[in-house]
Amino acid sequence: MSMGTVNIPWYIFPLIKLGYMKFWHSTAYYIIPPHFKRRIEWSPADEDTIYHVFAMTFGKPRNYETGEIVYTDKVYFYHRWRECVWHYDPLVESIIQVVYPHEATATIREPLEILFVNETDTIVIMDVSIWLFEYKKDFEPMLNEYLEGVFNFFRAMGKLKVEEIEGFIKTAIIRR
Repeated sequence: MSMGTVNIPWYIFPLIKLGYMKFWHSTAYYIIPPHFKRRIEWSPADEDTIYHVFAMTFGKPRNYETGEIVYTDKVYFYHRWRECVWHYDPLVESIIQVVYPHEATATIREPLEILFVNETDTIVIMDVSIWLFEYKKDFEPMLNEYLEGVFNFFRAMGKLKVEEIEGFIKTAIIRR
């Protein structure tokens, strides 16, 4: 289960500031009856918009009647998106307490899907937060070019010797 602090990817801030992307997140509260599967989708309302989900966080599954945490592998979920065929997550507490990135793309035709499964005799409640950026479809080629530039920067830095990186950092600090 993905829990912890959510950080907005630093390389996206210029795109938000320049108006190419909008940031938002949504938290919802779900009631999952016993022996039940519930499928949920997140997608933009129109063909011209794309969602870029960068994090999903989940509260601990709780018993609806008592509020107590449900500790079992009988409550779980699957999710999928354009770049991921299917991913299983047991709803157990993360031992590392980290929100791992998803980098999931969702469109009206290819939504982010979550399938909650409750195989217990208990009504389970869950809160789920989806963290995303929204942008227009015609921006996607420019976004991909920008992200390729970010990738190439780190790829080039990874090929440098430690001394070269230290020199690069010292030069950047002196110029300030």
